[in-house]
Amino acid sequence: MGFNKLLSAIIIIVLTFTSYNAEADLFDTRKIALQVFEAGEVNWSDMTVRASGTGIRDSNIKNIPVAKLGAERAAKIEATRKLVETIKKVRVDSTSTVEDHLTTSEYVKSRIETVAKRAKIVSMKVSSDEVEVIVEVSLTGLLSEVLISQTSKRDLPSVGDEIYTGLIIDATGLGLKPVISPKILDEAHRELYGTSFISKESAIRQGIAAYEKKMSRAMKSDRVSSNPLVLRGIRASGNNSNIIISQADALALRDKSTNLRFLENCRVIIVID
Repeated sequence: MGFNKLLSAIIIIVLTFTSYNAEADLFDTRKIALQVFEAGEVNWSDMTVRASGTGIRDSNIKNIPVAKLGAERAAKIEATRKLVETIKKVRVDSTSTVEDHLTTSEYVKSRIETVAKRAKIVSMKVSSDEVEVIVEVSLTGLLSEVLISQTSKRDLPSVGDEIYTGLIIDATGLGLKPVISPKILDEAHRELYGTSFISKESAIRQGIAAYEKKMSRAMKSDRVSSNPLVLRGIRASGNNSNIIISQADALALRDKSTNLRFLENCRVIIVID
């Protein structure tokens, strides 16, 4: 083998190995707020869930495209099943998971099954004898519609122009765990932000809050725009799902002279470890 052919072979091997490892994780874990379960992963930064599945090509089928299609379908079925298992583990609030809602509501169950069936394939890897796919669904939209419960709506101060364009809570070091419906509380455990303060339409569209693991990403996010109010959490409560802030910081979220409509529009990011 000549030098150029040997070099080309080495490059192909390196690229193949690199591509395989890039797809070994469902998400890039370096920057995002990620929660890993046995069956899949939840990206709390962009509110998506992913799972993978593998289908083996039937060696009895001699038509290669047909055999590949069968393996792809089998992979999608397995990935969808694992996707549902992952969604079940997601915490809705401080006291419940999605699985808890499934056992009490046929409507929620049917909605989640519908969402899973609509999962999109975001990655596919084909080898000689198998197909591996990664599928993804959003926690917003249909899922948020059935999982976010709003019994009442409080009015927020909306005097004048908005000074702040969003809210960032620094909750690093508190052991906070992401949930679909987090609450921000004062030291007396009075609610400052949660389902009572939001437009449900906004929550369905983008979630009550997003999570990031780096303050730099939170500050650059379009969700909170150019001038977010940044507050510091002092401890977690409610099974590490809710954030308590100081009384001094709580005043900023009660200031009747300030336009706080950004809360209603769910322009909130929580930074966690």
